[in-house]
Amino acid sequence: MSIQSEPISVNRARKLISETVRTLLPVVLDTDKSIARVLAEDIISPIDSPPFNSSTRDGYALRYEDIRISAPLRVEGTIKAGSYSGRPLKAGEAVRIYTGAPLPEGADTVIMQEYTDVKLNRLRITTKNICPGDYINKRGSQIKKGAVALKQGTALIPAAIGYLSALGVKKVRVYQQPCISIIITGDEFSNKNGSLKEGMIFESSSAMIAAALQYIHFKGASKIYYCKDHPGRLLSLIRKVLPSSDMLITTGGVSAGKYDYLTKVFEKAGVKRLFHKIRQAPGKPLYFGKHNDKPVFGLPGNPASSLVCFYEYVYPAIRQMSGFSNTMPGILHLPVTAAFKKKRNMSRFLKASTDFNTVSILPNQESHYLNSFAQANCLVYLNDKMSGIKEGQAVEVHLIHLF
Repeated sequence: MSIQSEPISVNRARKLISETVRTLLPVVLDTDKSIARVLAEDIISPIDSPPFNSSTRDGYALRYEDIRISAPLRVEGTIKAGSYSGRPLKAGEAVRIYTGAPLPEGADTVIMQEYTDVKLNRLRITTKNICPGDYINKRGSQIKKGAVALKQGTALIPAAIGYLSALGVKKVRVYQQPCISIIITGDEFSNKNGSLKEGMIFESSSAMIAAALQYIHFKGASKIYYCKDHPGRLLSLIRKVLPSSDMLITTGGVSAGKYDYLTKVFEKAGVKRLFHKIRQAPGKPLYFGKHNDKPVFGLPGNPASSLVCFYEYVYPAIRQMSGFSNTMPGILHLPVTAAFKKKRNMSRFLKASTDFNTVSILPNQESHYLNSFAQANCLVYLNDKMSGIKEGQAVEVHLIHLF
């Protein structure tokens, strides 16, 4: 894989990251602890589901052939959900039954209670609109024992957790999520527990990235470290955390300033640079490399730039490592509410808000502003071949929040 020494395109950056990142090995977890994980193998149903013929309505279970007899049916007992009657249903009999309860042997139809008249345990049917098999959930109608319940690569959403639990699947083999180390660099940050000193700012990237990881249902281990702009100390820290990390993320120190020395430190730490700088704004100075098979991201120091790069490059890499086949979910094409001009040969990621009918570009697009990002639920992507967009033009929208 060649090293890119000049700023590259967004598509090229995505391709290099995708070619570098490896899916992690599987781990076995309790089913109810595996939300947002990806199955590493097919799940075979251990039972028929449902495991018995059951009623889908409150009413009476009976034999369909008895309906043609004008005489009333004898009501012989009651079956509730969770109970079972071992007594077979005989000719001329019916049984009171409730939703979810198992049908007695011999019953093949359920009639809703609204269409019955019962006096002295004698059941008369008050409708002719009846078909054999009405209101019965048949054994194995959802899935048969031995069939594939969920395929490898399925993301375990709440419904999937419920489905597997209903089948009695207590353990699942899923792909691990990466152990991520995050290093925040810079001399300009005040102690977050103290007062703001002259010429300094409060550090926000650590809280922001940690919150972003929580928001994407990241369940892997992550740890945040802080380091001043001191190459020797930073080198020691990187060497310390890399062996126990599946991914390394740093913020700051990747631009072209006098104190932006991180790329040289990465080199000394044995990180192979794959690219440094993308033809995009914000987030142009993004660094990406690898240490053995471990991806290393150097995010820009400006908070908005850092967050854009997280959503557009780090998040897809985390998904790929975690076994997801779709690494860029939530892409829509919607008409924009206002025109926007940009330079060619430079892609733009614009903070925006969508109601899912249209999308509106927000003010304060500069890389050091987070106030508009705090109101955004998406990014509008304009590629490097575009010089701008017109009002009403369909644009590519990347969802980042669903609030």
